[in-house]
Formats: sequence, C-alpha cells, structure tokens
Amino acid sequence: MSADVQAERKDKLTGLLALAAGMILSAVVLFGSTGPDWVLNQQSFIPYLNCETIYEKVFSVGLTISGTLVAVFGIDLIWLRRRDVLSAAGVLFLIAGLMSMNITALVNSWDMHGMLMDVMVISILLGVVLMTINDWIEEKVLVGGVSLVLVFSLLALLITNGTSEFWVPATYGFSAWLIIQGLKFIFE
Repeated sequence: MSADVQAERKDKLTGLLALAAGMILSAVVLFGSTGPDWVLNQQSFIPYLNCETIYEKVFSVGLTISGTLVAVFGIDLIWLRRRDVLSAAGVLFLIAGLMSMNITALVNSWDMHGMLMDVMVISILLGVVLMTINDWIEEKVLVGGVSLVLVFSLLALLITNGTSEFWVPATYGFSAWLIIQGLKFIFE
C-alpha cells in the first residue's frame, strides 16, 4: 500500500472521529435540553455517579464518549502530521478529551471539577486556534473562516459575559466545529 493511500485513510479516520464526537456531543446536549429542569452550565458537567435524572445521565455518558473520541482524534492528529501545527493541536485535543472523560467518570469533588473544566476549555480553545491557523496555512479559507468566526465569537462572549453565558454556545460551537472539521478531513 502506498504512502498516499495510507495518508488518505488516516485523513478519513480523523474525519470520522471528529464527525462522531461532534454529533454525539450535540445530540446529548439537545436531549438534555428537553429535560424540564436540566440547564447546560458548569454544574451540568457532573460525575455520572452524582446524576439524578435521565437527562443528567445521558449528558454525562455522552460527554464521556465524546471526550474519548476527541482524545483519539487528538492522537490521530499527532500521528497524522508529525512535527506540524496539527500535532500541537492534537496534543491539546488529547488533553481536552482526557479532561472530559475525567470530569464525568472519575471526579467527585467540585474543587477538582472546576480545575478540570478550566483545563478542558483552555485546551479546546487553543486547539481550535491552532487548527484555524493550520487551515489558513493550507489555504482552506472556508473552514478557516468558520473557525475564526467561532473563536472570536466565543472570546467576545467570554470577555463580555464571563463563564455564566458561555457553556451553551461554546458546546454547540465546538460540536459544529468538530462536524465541519470531520467533513473537511473526509472530503479532502
């Protein structure tokens, strides 16, 4: 098998991982939002064992699965382009995925929870910025432009409103961004 065929298969696998992670994340948030008392905020990211309603449980399990896929997406980015901007982004997505898995599966204290949330959000934001830079370097203007709008929108939202109004658009934005990146890798 030639190196070009292997690289194309890796690109498609990377795309499928991002697409699946984005779809699962958006699906569990949409499902959770149908719950009468469930609201997407920092307290939504609770360990599965502390979940009381089906909406909390579905979101927690979905976040763990999505985090696992994001971590594998990160590993795939590292292997896909060694010593490249994508590798640095891959490390950040690996960290974000591991944080996501730990937030919902292992952590049971709020002090540790807040720290993991901060690391996850910063890793995701920096990873998206690096992927946006990579898209601009590779002259993928449409995908790079959408990523740039997302980054600036979330930064503006974070600066103006703080974290209280940040979780819903950030989660939907990251889901959409993962889906767009997945399609980019699949159809490249």
